Amino acid sequence: ALFQEAVSTYGEYAPAWNNLGLLQYDKKETDLAIQSLETAGKVDEKYDMARLNLADVYRLTGGAENVRKAESFYAEVISMGKKGTAPKAYRGLALLKEGENRDAAISLYKKAIAADPLFAAAYNDLGFLFVQAAKPESAAVICREGIARFRDVNDPTMRATVAFLHKNLGLALLALKDYGAADSAFAEALQLMGGAFNDAKEGQKRAKAGLQQLKQGG
Repeated sequence: ALFQEAVSTYGEYAPAWNNLGLLQYDKKETDLAIQSLETAGKVDEKYDMARLNLADVYRLTGGAENVRKAESFYAEVISMGKKGTAPKAYRGLALLKEGENRDAAISLYKKAIAADPLFAAAYNDLGFLFVQAAKPESAAVICREGIARFRDVNDPTMRATVAFLHKNLGLALLALKDYGAADSAFAEALQLMGGAFNDAKEGQKRAKAGLQQLKQGG
């Protein structure tokens, strides 16, 4: 009601339409959300945040036509070249490409990081994609870089991101058969998440099993 009142009072204020669109999307009112975000872009054609959010909504909604629209809006945001939104647009495009073209997605994640070296989510996504693409050395490098950059940031969300970076590092080290280092990486992930991290628990079991096999083989 507050944001609806805001757009009624300040109809030419793009952020009000943007905020209303986000609220509507959270309430699963996707069509209304798209209308509000489109209005924000029409009210202020230079308002990059509305275009980014509109692209995200189209991407998350799915379907060939919506994906096409998402790609178009992400491209618009990137062309605006603003540090606060362009890296996120690169990541959005990467998320769209992961299933069909991993190399293209990897390139886009790298561009996101180049545009904003403090964009933690891109490090995490890229690390996991390298693992999926059977490139564990590259995964280990980017995960370690992200951990070093963000481990001292005192923020709950960042703490979770660093935990996932440790988990992805552990997966990379498993693939490299460095079971001791993998065990340590998963232990760090579990510590950061207070033990409530099933993927890290499973990874640590695999690491310990690998260590046991090495001992038996020795």
